[in-house]
Amino acid sequence: MRHTYEIYQLKSSNPKAFMPLDFVNNRLGGVNFEEYKHVYSSEIEGDDTITMLETLFEIFNLRHPEDFLGHSLSMSDIVILDGKKYYCDSFGWKAID
Repeated sequence: MRHTYEIYQLKSSNPKAFMPLDFVNNRLGGVNFEEYKHVYSSEIEGDDTITMLETLFEIFNLRHPEDFLGHSLSMSDIVILDGKKYYCDSFGWKAID
């Protein structure tokens, strides 16, 4: 089954960059989607959300698509998969509003 995804990364010089979600929520005022910029969109095949997110992490760290202009996928980045937002955390992914 094909799924749509979008990748968002924090705009430059943001103190929330590369920070775990708990720290962002407890010390830095939480995730503010307006602080992010869209860097990529496409589709992915799969049936399991976590597997697809891990596959995207691998793709955007080891074999970037040629038209991808962001940095390697890392902590604090957001992936929207089929309309649901996921925060790349220090270990794995966390669903966010």
